[in-house]
Amino acid sequence: MHRGIYGLIYNEMFKLFTKKSTWLMYLSLILLIIGGALLTSNNQEEYSLNWKKQLEKENQTLIQENEEFLETAGMEPIINTNKETIKKNRYYIENDIKPVKSGAFNVVLDNAGLLSIVSLFTIIIGASIVSDEYKWGTIKFLLVRPYSRNMILFIKYISVLLFTCITILFVQIFSFLIGSSLLGIEGFNPINITIGNGEVIESNMFVSILAEYGYKLINLIMMTTLAFAISTIFKNSNIAISLGVFLMLSGNMIVTTLADKPFTKYILFANTNLKQYQENSSIIEGTSLTFSIIILIIYYIIFLFSSFIIFNRKDITTDG
Repeated sequence: MHRGIYGLIYNEMFKLFTKKSTWLMYLSLILLIIGGALLTSNNQEEYSLNWKKQLEKENQTLIQENEEFLETAGMEPIINTNKETIKKNRYYIENDIKPVKSGAFNVVLDNAGLLSIVSLFTIIIGASIVSDEYKWGTIKFLLVRPYSRNMILFIKYISVLLFTCITILFVQIFSFLIGSSLLGIEGFNPINITIGNGEVIESNMFVSILAEYGYKLINLIMMTTLAFAISTIFKNSNIAISLGVFLMLSGNMIVTTLADKPFTKYILFANTNLKQYQENSSIIEGTSLTFSIIILIIYYIIFLFSSFIIFNRKDITTDG
């Protein structure tokens, strides 16, 4: 029985990794990782023995830039970035910490942002993994196997999650390999200097990487599960994919637009970014880390239960 289940999971994974869209996604990730590492290597500052004077000079330049940008509309993001760099430089000087050039671990940390692309593709996969069975007419053959509908759906869901985890590991490992070959490694215990709540935060690089990818993974799992639920509702994969991608792209905009409404804190997208509580950047009143975790658990249960209930009740006719 277990061998049969493992075989089904293997078949699902094989189908996922042999799709053209999967190879296009991985190619996109490879190009972005290499391009980002090359850009970093070409724009790195070399710090000499007089690194404190270099940082002081850099701060003077940034302060002058900000004074000039104050008279230009739309320059607030650059001004804020310059202010953060000035704070970091002062922290280095005051604590006698020589800045280390970006290396492999910095590349891994920076590429956590690529999980947005991973999320987009896993939504497409999650939103089509069930509906495509109806589209291709293979749903009848799938359901005549000696497994319950619940088991078949569970295997498909697990396959999507495994695909997601493998892709995240690929981003991390390939980022480290490219970063180490182009930039080197910062050391065995590198530190990460960031700005949070307007203050400089010094943390272990490994902890920062785990935290950053962990926050992204929560959002990724929620969006994938939502897309998977949509896939069980609609037999048409185009509708399922379009709706899943639309919700992903418009979710934050919806929350921002309705930020002053009391019901907004119950919307899924207002709670998927748990990092907002670490940075104290939440724009929704009445929320907290505990509140958001509870809301996410409720949504997660609803998505999964609705998926299994609908799949069990749906007839096995195909679209075509």
